[in-house]
Amino acid sequence: MEKYSFVFFSRPGIGKTTLLATAAQDERTAPALMLDFEAHTLSIRSKIQLISVEDLCAGKIPETDKYLVVRIREWEELESVLDYFEENESPIKSIGVDSISEISYMNIRKICRRGTGRKPGISEDEPPDITHWQTYTVQMLRLVRRFRDLPQHIFLSAQLDEYSDPGTGLSLFKAALSGQEVPRQVGHLVDCIGYYFADREGKRIMQFTPNNRIIAKDGTEGSLFKENIDDPTITKLLDTIERSGQGILL
Repeated sequence: MEKYSFVFFSRPGIGKTTLLATAAQDERTAPALMLDFEAHTLSIRSKIQLISVEDLCAGKIPETDKYLVVRIREWEELESVLDYFEENESPIKSIGVDSISEISYMNIRKICRRGTGRKPGISEDEPPDITHWQTYTVQMLRLVRRFRDLPQHIFLSAQLDEYSDPGTGLSLFKAALSGQEVPRQVGHLVDCIGYYFADREGKRIMQFTPNNRIIAKDGTEGSLFKENIDDPTITKLLDTIERSGQGILL
């Protein structure tokens, strides 16, 4: 089966974490693993089994029908996990990330803490300068490429970035990633980007079709996701692709 890469972004409380956890319920994506950067797993508490970074990197992966969760707090732990998946065969079929927005923050914080490019006497608590942003951009795009090139399905959640278009004054919605170049380039590195929201009745909806307010992406041939997906799950997304007979996303 071909592998896919998705980004889902939304406001808090819409259900990104719950959506990621549905990967554990589909044989095409299970065993499923989530890299937890936000420590917000209360909504899926009964569905998860925690494992440590050390056990994962040692290949000690329990046999379970639950959603495996590894809590990551430092950039070096993330590097170790990626090294493990790049260098070893694993029974894990899909990797969820909750969230890439938090990774973005972790990265720029790490760069500032190390004082990269700081002039003498400038505190690490000062805002990032251009050298920091250059380092950050290179590292974030390399990171997304590393995820993309793994043999697993990749599902990246992101927070919502809402900002005003200076030309039209309209509010625009996109995945929250720091910097200017990173949000643009990530769109080229993954198959689909979905805006996840709730309508006035509270129904959860996933939109992959971009418009003048939503920065999304449907990378399927023929735009298979031109219709919004109600109450989305990983199973619904994969079924939509596979019913078309497509073997690969563009």
